[in-house]
Amino acid sequence: MKNSKIIIIDKNGNVNSRGSLTDLRHSITLLNYIKEKYPNWSILKSLDITVSPFTLGTILTYANNIVFLNTTKNKVLSGVLLIGKNCNELQINSLKKLISEFANFNIRIISDIEIVEGEALGKDFYAENHESTIEMFERFLYEEGYNAGKIKR
Repeated sequence: MKNSKIIIIDKNGNVNSRGSLTDLRHSITLLNYIKEKYPNWSILKSLDITVSPFTLGTILTYANNIVFLNTTKNKVLSGVLLIGKNCNELQINSLKKLISEFANFNIRIISDIEIVEGEALGKDFYAENHESTIEMFERFLYEEGYNAGKIKR
């Protein structure tokens, strides 16, 4: 999964990885996923590869998905996690397992993400000084009121 361009956790907690880090753009991979999983969405008519990955990811959060964009480049391990307002316990449990696999990554979490005037906006969470990715994620779960049980390292 660490070599996937995007990872999506659906409302049932299923983890779907798509694309490769060598793929050109997140938007292409996200758009292909949306077309495959939601072919009847009327919004598809207005979406193309020029739409930002944050906007496409936010659209997926509206359908109760959690989206991880792997932004690793030049061996710098990084990613952005997009979490909507309505994730459930199945998704959080899957996310805990996923975060433990990405423990060496520098991850930014954007929660309560929504589209405002065409732009994806939400609350940002970053690791604080000397805080590991897992510690940052545990802090996020605590501060956002999720069941923050310890993540296996």
